[in-house]
Amino acid sequence: MHGLVRAGRFDVVSQEVDRITMRTAWDRGMAEAWPFPFALTVEYALAAERLSVAFTVENTGADTMSYSLGNHFYFAVPAADRSDWFLEGAFQSWARQDAQGLIVAASAPENAGALSDPDLVDLFHLGPPAGGVILRNQKDGREVVFNWQSEEGGENPWYAVTTWTESPQSDFYCVEPWSALPGAVENGMGLRQLSPGARETLRLHLTARGW
Repeated sequence: MHGLVRAGRFDVVSQEVDRITMRTAWDRGMAEAWPFPFALTVEYALAAERLSVAFTVENTGADTMSYSLGNHFYFAVPAADRSDWFLEGAFQSWARQDAQGLIVAASAPENAGALSDPDLVDLFHLGPPAGGVILRNQKDGREVVFNWQSEEGGENPWYAVTTWTESPQSDFYCVEPWSALPGAVENGMGLRQLSPGARETLRLHLTARGW
């Protein structure tokens, strides 16, 4: 449901009080589902008001490899406060999965991105702006700013931002930058390619303001 490495073994490469680097790699047990050898290194680094994330993907095989990855950030948003929180960003379009799992177009959120809008659950916000997006509490001014860059500092590697929560009573809300949509191997939406021996790093920064 969440890909190859969700339940994979990660070895700690290095660890400090404010930073951890972990690595996992393809093994023969993955071959039936994914015949492309790879290595994935993940780094999380904390500063005073910032979390920086870096995913480095390496194609260790002999063939061009497709891949996608995503973040699963859970924010402590009490259900009663959802109407105060808004996801702000100049997205290009929106989509969601239908009952068969196919990607279909969706309308723009009517309530300006308020987390209280039930239509935001399982919604893909496509084409996040290069300047980033903001999760903002319009009542007290608190915000989390999402910024991104590729290793080369060029294109935005994050194809979509997905919003989700479990139920109307859940006291959390997820805002998840993804590099591709579900089923990207078939539909190509955001699917990335790596040549044999190549590697690239996808970066993301979350900055808290007003807390």
